Amino acid sequence: MLAGGIFATALATALGQWSGVTRHALQPGPIAAWAYLAVFGSVIAFTAYAWLLRVAPISQVVTHQYVNPLVAVALGALVLGERPTAFTAAGAVLIVGAVIVTVRRESPGPARTASITDARASVEVGAG
Repeated sequence: MLAGGIFATALATALGQWSGVTRHALQPGPIAAWAYLAVFGSVIAFTAYAWLLRVAPISQVVTHQYVNPLVAVALGALVLGERPTAFTAAGAVLIVGAVIVTVRRESPGPARTASITDARASVEVGAG
């Protein structure tokens, strides 16, 4: 993320984008918003994501990539009064269905858990 930020800053400088920065952008409100996103949106979120990768199956971990846009659409409707289109609603139903299928397929049922445990035990006995 640091390398990406440095690259984006260098590219913005090369393209002359700094002329669009006004005094208003450097007020406490925008700076606090940037700091909030840097801490909660990057550091804490990335740490939680790395932890989750260690304790959960990858197919369940990546479901946030599908659910986050749905949360954004829902918040836009609830907070800003935006009206989702029929295509947005159809996409949301498709995404939620795909996430449900993914999570169900990855979750081990009792029979699957028992077979995994039996397989591990037979490997340990054979190696001993």
